Amino acid sequence: MTRLLLVAALAASPDAQFKGRFVSHGAVVFDESIISLESQPAQVADLMMQTEAGVLLSDNVLYSFERGLDSVAGMPKEPNKRYAVIRQATTVKRRGQALILDVEVAFDDPQVSRLVCSKLLTSFIEERLERRAVVLERRLRLIDEDLKKAKGARAEQLKDERAREERKLRDRFNELRLLEACTEP
Repeated sequence: MTRLLLVAALAASPDAQFKGRFVSHGAVVFDESIISLESQPAQVADLMMQTEAGVLLSDNVLYSFERGLDSVAGMPKEPNKRYAVIRQATTVKRRGQALILDVEVAFDDPQVSRLVCSKLLTSFIEERLERRAVVLERRLRLIDEDLKKAKGARAEQLKDERAREERKLRDRFNELRLLEACTEP
């Protein structure tokens, strides 16, 4: 009876889905500068990391590379099925309280696991950098519009704000980087 309970508990564990599969691991890290100026950095970090984990498995990221996997052995030919398979094979977890997202991708083929993991992390970094640039460029345009109308102290304040936003735009490449390349299972 005890053995039966132990087997049932193991089968119900979160890692049971990976049993007999090859798992590739990779990680991305966010620079602490993105939360260091916040009044409650721990709470901001929690919310930010939860959001970024969702972005990592978002439609934009997954659809950006899944089309290139249609000729990979074992992958469904239909885009929606391929997307579902990739999403099901992938787990994203925050590493403790660090600004690190760990990614695991499990497939029956070790090369497919590593390929999907690598493409996922690369696409995520590219998507995030592009999204960040769009937001910052939009913010700069708004500041420029306000600056045309502003005078005196308000104009100086907007110039300082514009300089900070330009610096963020320039430094956005330092905010996120690949920490650990995807492993060969």
